Amino acid sequence: MKNIFNFFVSTQAWKIFLIYFSILIITGFLYFFNLNSLSTNSLFYVINDLFVLLWLYSVGCQLYPFIPTNQMNLLLFQVIALVSFLILLSFFFYPPVFHTSATIIFLNLAIAFLVFFVAKSIVIAEANEKDCVDSCFGVFVYIWIFPIGIWFVQPRITKIIKNRCDQCMSPPPMCQDN
Repeated sequence: MKNIFNFFVSTQAWKIFLIYFSILIITGFLYFFNLNSLSTNSLFYVINDLFVLLWLYSVGCQLYPFIPTNQMNLLLFQVIALVSFLILLSFFFYPPVFHTSATIIFLNLAIAFLVFFVAKSIVIAEANEKDCVDSCFGVFVYIWIFPIGIWFVQPRITKIIKNRCDQCMSPPPMCQDN
């Protein structure tokens, strides 16, 4: 897991973009070749969301040590990420049970919180701003439109990690409570 976290924060944007669209194309082919299967239909929607969720979790946890203490709640971020992960898996394994509007609304709100956490972490880690709601709105929008916004957000993340790790001569931090 450590290597996956390090990959997501230290790689170039084109690699993440390429992986995302490769997954999209593969699941798209599976979907179109087997239209009657409910699990293939769910796979088409869930796999890309799981990839974005893994990226959000990795970036949020890796940037957390670079922000001042008591600024943000990492435990809440981790719990919401876990709940989002379980809801996405439930869409794949039990699609008719969990396709309710309340579940979908909750999932969207949870993902919005995760995106806001990551956007705020990026802005705080870059500029050490404490009140960054105005500054992080642009980053929030870039992350929300993930495959396009990754071209603007990922270079900022790699720059933060590279600058901070070059200063202390250590590898990128892992996701942990401080």
